Amino acid sequence: MSELEDLELARNIIESYSEKSNTSINNFNLILSAQVQVQKVDRANKSIVYSFNATKDLQNAFGTLHGGAVATLIDELTTLTLMLFDKDSRAGVSVDINVQYINAIPTGTQVFLTSNCVKIGKRLAFLEAIITDTKGKIFMKGTHIKCVDNLVPDSTTIQAKL
Repeated sequence: MSELEDLELARNIIESYSEKSNTSINNFNLILSAQVQVQKVDRANKSIVYSFNATKDLQNAFGTLHGGAVATLIDELTTLTLMLFDKDSRAGVSVDINVQYINAIPTGTQVFLTSNCVKIGKRLAFLEAIITDTKGKIFMKGTHIKCVDNLVPDSTTIQAKL
């Protein structure tokens, strides 16, 4: 296949997916920032509980929360938790993200993501996330390792160079 045919195929797959799931292709970060609420901050345990509803904007063709949306949630919200509890408010860069998809989250379900800083070191931060519903049913678990070495420029430094 040519590059043009590959591009066309990819567009058709995305269009087909979009039609089946009744969603449009959106930036997850824009959707998440409008939907995620902070429920609890626990400084002693370095954890934050976030809540959000699994909306149609984030669903897959099966009417459940898309796995990519879950990975994005874990990435974004564990990073926010890290920034809050790291003494230098470092965001770092992802080295590894792992998600265990235990149960599907049906569209319309209110869920909670509890994010926890397991260890924040000089070079690496180890983070965890667990996603549950209002009854405590576990849907997903995630781990996130971030490089927080001071050699990684912060967003202000990057923007100044642009």
